[in-house]
Amino acid sequence: GLKSQGWNTMDSMTCVVPVLVGDEGKTMDLTRMLFDRGIFVCPIVHPAVPRGMDRLRTCLMATHTDEDIDQALCAFEEAGTALGLI
Repeated sequence: GLKSQGWNTMDSMTCVVPVLVGDEGKTMDLTRMLFDRGIFVCPIVHPAVPRGMDRLRTCLMATHTDEDIDQALCAFEEAGTALGLI
């Protein structure tokens, strides 16, 4: 779902899905906007990653329902559009 919205998930094939943002400020803004919509993600910024590789770390679990995933995708789309990221 994230890929179809235009997010770069760095070709992850695991339950830990990075969402590359590439800008520290926008990464932090996106983190807050998602949190405000009920979605918890971890921002990963410099010095943990090189500058320009700032990202969010999302984790999908077996306990997430289809509704949970739909809520997360909706939040990503709303926040990403508002920030001009997608």
